[in-house]
Amino acid sequence: MRYIADGVVSDAPAGRLNGSAAYREIPEPFAGGFLIKAEMIAAFRDGRTGLLMYDTETIPAMSAPTAQCVTVRDRNIVHSRFVFDRTPCDEFRRRQARANL
Repeated sequence: MRYIADGVVSDAPAGRLNGSAAYREIPEPFAGGFLIKAEMIAAFRDGRTGLLMYDTETIPAMSAPTAQCVTVRDRNIVHSRFVFDRTPCDEFRRRQARANL
């Protein structure tokens, strides 16, 4: 979170989030509740744009490839686009909800 601009704009499968507090909502539940391990596949940088691709092993999915494209200004991330398939996590949450009924 050190390099996240206060006014960062983040586009994720759940929709657009504005601000660093909202940005924090993307990885924290994932890392705290589902993540087993993450492996970097590739990282590229071109001027102000960076692209990360990694694969994550999670409780709901053995392999969940994820990509993040960031725009950097003044050494801070000002825009982030997350791309990943939410289906395994959504199905896992539904199973948990049914089990808790």
